Amino acid sequence: MNSPRIMRRAAVGFLASTIVSASLHTTPRSVTIVIPDRASPVVLFAAGELQTAFKRAGVATELKKQSESSTQAEGEVRFALSPARERAAAGSDSLKPQEYAVHAPGGASEASITGGDDRGVLYGTMDFIHDHLTGYLAGTPIDCREAPHIATRGIWTWGGRIYNYERLLDNMARWKFNSICVWHRFAPKNARALAAYARTRGIGVVWGYAWGWGMPVCPSDSLERETWKRYIIETYRTTYAAAGGEGVYFQTFTEVYSKTQFCRFGEKCPNGCTNKSAGELLSGWVNPLVEAFAKEFPGVRIYCGVHGHAFHESLQGLDRLDRRAEMVWEDVGAFPFDYNPEAVREKTFNETTEFVGRLASAQGPGGNTLFVFKGMVMGWGGFDPMLVTDEVVLTELARKRAQSWLPLETGWRENAGYEFQMVRIIENLPIPERAVYGLVEDALFEVRQWLTVALFAESLWNPHRDADGLIKHIENVPDVVSVVR
Repeated sequence: MNSPRIMRRAAVGFLASTIVSASLHTTPRSVTIVIPDRASPVVLFAAGELQTAFKRAGVATELKKQSESSTQAEGEVRFALSPARERAAAGSDSLKPQEYAVHAPGGASEASITGGDDRGVLYGTMDFIHDHLTGYLAGTPIDCREAPHIATRGIWTWGGRIYNYERLLDNMARWKFNSICVWHRFAPKNARALAAYARTRGIGVVWGYAWGWGMPVCPSDSLERETWKRYIIETYRTTYAAAGGEGVYFQTFTEVYSKTQFCRFGEKCPNGCTNKSAGELLSGWVNPLVEAFAKEFPGVRIYCGVHGHAFHESLQGLDRLDRRAEMVWEDVGAFPFDYNPEAVREKTFNETTEFVGRLASAQGPGGNTLFVFKGMVMGWGGFDPMLVTDEVVLTELARKRAQSWLPLETGWRENAGYEFQMVRIIENLPIPERAVYGLVEDALFEVRQWLTVALFAESLWNPHRDADGLIKHIENVPDVVSVVR
């Protein structure tokens, strides 16, 4: 059950900003979706989704560019999709990136979704489909304006456990994710194709690879540092730089439970590791690597993946970490950081919230802190992201995953209130940019829009909603798959 201490919004509905009123108007006879003449791939995708949704509802729909608009037929609704830069409407230029405004009067001949940018158009379109379409077709006027509470909403995954990266990115776009961190032990051959497709869905790609992870190193050994520096720069130069992407993510000392596990010599290090704190060991190893990488590839964001186990006793030394390395924290404590969404205790959760607060300020002024939630993991490993198109194969894989999703979805349903509360805490942290990723591994989200992943996405967009009410709404959205009900 959700904690009784978690505040819940009164029964005003999960869409508090939507104006709802009675209307006697009927379903439009037809809809013409009007897009800019030079619509971006992101806006084109949004238009295609809206067209499919109207057709599924039995409404004749066509897609036209602005220059192709013709005489409006009786009973036809012109539905305009455009970023604010394309519109002269008063106030439209005040929309911020990712923000959107929907104006769809019941029974009127004109409607619009305006975005602060192309992604805003997409997000407004998907929210209209998921949340408002049924009411609109029944004659309910829709006027709402929404913006994300968490700026960066992502999925973290092993690239080799992606079975069809195009369909994965499609489903991510449908639920307003805007970043994917794709991790590989070895560089994928099709990195460029994945990054190019992600751009057409408004999704930034962060490439993840090892900067010492899984390999025995001594962080106090300058010769080992030089060897890794050459490897890191050469790997990015030869594989990822040409592929495109907004950043690079690395793990160094993760999946360890004490600072002595940072060093391959353990407690017998001849180079002085035992005399340093975990933060000092991390910054001493990472800073020279970050300095070299930033000099070689200016403008590429650098994300430093860290697991919280070894830092519970002391955060000393983390303030020495180069500010260009944005810290990404995993395994911080209780769900939603734990793999098991069913094992939530009030005391442990409260301890985790306190630790999250300390982590946010550990790097000092100017340092950025990101977080990774778990509870959506099926498996690991693999090499290149795949592009499997055989529906029989994909359907069978998804069928097998459904059994694995059962305990996870059950746990999320019972404890979603904790996850929503954690998102609200992160939203209010004193950090430059709010970013949360979900570890979605080998989960076949590209084939099935699992309720758990959709709920996670919606919690990042707006965590100030009743979790139970939102679950009931999402499970009735077409294409969402629940393995519980």
